[in-house]
Amino acid sequence: MHAALVRGGEQCCPELVRDLMRELGLEPCQPKPWRHSLTEQDGQAGPIPDLVNRDFTADEPGRKMVGDITYIDTWEGWVYLATVIDCATRKIVGWAMDDNYKTPLISRAIEMAARNLDLPEGAVFHSDRGSNYTSAEFAKVLKTSG
Repeated sequence: MHAALVRGGEQCCPELVRDLMRELGLEPCQPKPWRHSLTEQDGQAGPIPDLVNRDFTADEPGRKMVGDITYIDTWEGWVYLATVIDCATRKIVGWAMDDNYKTPLISRAIEMAARNLDLPEGAVFHSDRGSNYTSAEFAKVLKTSG
């Protein structure tokens, strides 16, 4: 309703339109954005220890990193973005984008992070327990990256 009024040349804010609609007995609604979850643990993944224990701080770059995948709706369709954030600097040190969220997406992001940082012995990467992050393929990339 607000968008139609603005297109017609009326100057008003969305809250005014909602208030007026309520006064007229109309129920304003906002459609909720569609969301889907990317987190599904690999059924064959064994126990995975939480080495971070909700402490997302680090004394030196590369000591502790966190990562996740998000999705962005574009005119061309969904694009998936995997990021790796260094807990010491809070900077994005690795990222990758693709039209799918398969394991190579997160592998490219962690490989970029390993190239951008000098990883100390015992470096930790933390993520959700989604199937990509718990896959043998990703575990191999982590081991290779140090």
